[in-house]
Amino acid sequence: MEFTMAVLLVTFDPNQDGQDYEGLTAFLEHYKHVFLANGSYAIETHEATRTLYNKMAEFLTKNIHYYVLTLTKPFSTQCVDDVKKWLVDHLPSV
Repeated sequence: MEFTMAVLLVTFDPNQDGQDYEGLTAFLEHYKHVFLANGSYAIETHEATRTLYNKMAEFLTKNIHYYVLTLTKPFSTQCVDDVKKWLVDHLPSV
Protein backbone atom coordinates (compact mmCIF):
# COMPACT_ATOMS: atom_id res chain seq x y z
CA MET A 1 0.00 0.00 0.00
CA GLU A 2 1.42 3.38 -1.03
CA PHE A 3 1.19 6.20 1.50
CA THR A 4 0.57 9.66 0.07
CA MET A 5 2.27 12.52 1.85
CA ALA A 6 0.16 15.38 3.07
CA VAL A 7 0.47 18.90 1.76
CA LEU A 8 0.17 21.50 4.50
CA LEU A 9 -0.52 25.18 4.13
CA VAL A 10 1.72 27.13 6.48
CA THR A 11 0.87 30.78 6.86
CA PHE A 12 2.06 33.45 9.28
CA ASP A 13 2.21 37.23 9.57
CA PRO A 14 5.63 38.17 8.17
CA ASN A 15 5.42 41.78 9.37
CA GLN A 16 5.73 41.43 13.14
CA ASP A 17 8.84 42.81 14.85
CA GLY A 18 11.04 40.52 16.90
CA GLN A 19 10.47 37.37 14.86
CA ASP A 20 13.11 34.98 13.50
CA TYR A 21 11.79 34.99 9.93
CA GLU A 22 15.10 33.93 8.42
CA GLY A 23 15.21 30.89 10.69
CA LEU A 24 11.56 30.06 10.02
CA THR A 25 11.97 30.45 6.27
CA ALA A 26 15.08 28.24 6.26
CA PHE A 27 13.22 25.65 8.37
CA LEU A 28 10.23 25.57 6.00
CA GLU A 29 12.41 25.46 2.91
CA HIS A 30 14.01 22.20 4.10
CA TYR A 31 10.72 20.56 3.14
CA LYS A 32 9.62 19.93 -0.42
CA HIS A 33 7.65 23.16 -0.82
CA VAL A 34 6.26 25.93 -2.98
CA PHE A 35 6.22 29.59 -1.96
CA LEU A 36 2.64 30.88 -2.29
CA ALA A 37 2.85 34.45 -1.02
CA ASN A 38 4.67 36.51 1.59
CA GLY A 39 4.33 34.41 4.76
CA SER A 40 2.64 31.43 3.04
CA TYR A 41 4.04 28.11 1.91
CA ALA A 42 2.63 24.77 0.83
CA ILE A 43 4.89 21.97 2.07
CA GLU A 44 4.85 18.23 1.54
CA THR A 45 5.43 16.12 4.64
CA HIS A 46 4.54 12.96 6.56
CA GLU A 47 4.30 15.04 9.75
CA ALA A 48 1.01 15.83 11.43
CA THR A 49 -0.22 19.42 11.49
CA ARG A 50 0.36 19.66 15.26
CA THR A 51 3.93 18.39 14.92
CA LEU A 52 4.81 21.04 12.36
CA TYR A 53 2.94 23.71 14.34
CA ASN A 54 4.99 22.88 17.44
CA LYS A 55 8.27 22.93 15.49
CA MET A 56 7.45 26.40 14.13
CA ALA A 57 6.85 27.72 17.65
CA GLU A 58 10.60 27.97 18.36
CA PHE A 59 10.89 30.68 15.68
CA LEU A 60 7.87 32.78 16.69
CA THR A 61 6.82 34.70 19.78
CA LYS A 62 3.57 33.82 21.52
CA ASN A 63 1.73 36.88 20.21
CA ILE A 64 1.99 36.00 16.51
CA HIS A 65 -0.78 34.18 14.68
CA TYR A 66 0.20 31.29 12.48
CA TYR A 67 -1.67 28.44 10.91
CA VAL A 68 -0.96 24.93 9.67
CA LEU A 69 -3.77 23.51 7.54
CA THR A 70 -4.12 20.40 5.38
CA LEU A 71 -4.61 20.99 1.65
CA THR A 72 -6.32 18.64 -0.81
CA LYS A 73 -7.75 18.61 -4.31
CA PRO A 74 -9.95 19.96 -5.68
CA PHE A 75 -8.71 23.52 -5.38
CA SER A 76 -9.13 26.78 -7.24
CA THR A 77 -6.45 29.38 -7.77
CA GLN A 78 -5.32 32.34 -9.78
CA CYS A 79 -1.56 32.12 -9.66
CA VAL A 80 1.56 31.65 -11.75
CA ASP A 81 1.82 28.44 -13.75
CA ASP A 82 4.72 26.89 -11.81
CA VAL A 83 2.86 27.23 -8.48
CA LYS A 84 -0.32 25.79 -9.98
CA LYS A 85 1.66 22.88 -11.46
CA TRP A 86 3.29 22.16 -8.09
CA LEU A 87 -0.11 22.08 -6.40
CA VAL A 88 -1.61 19.87 -9.13
CA ASP A 89 1.36 17.47 -8.86
CA HIS A 90 1.52 17.29 -5.05
CA LEU A 91 -1.94 17.77 -3.53
CA PRO A 92 -3.76 14.53 -2.76
CA SER A 93 -7.42 14.14 -3.74
CA VAL A 94 -10.12 13.65 -1.12
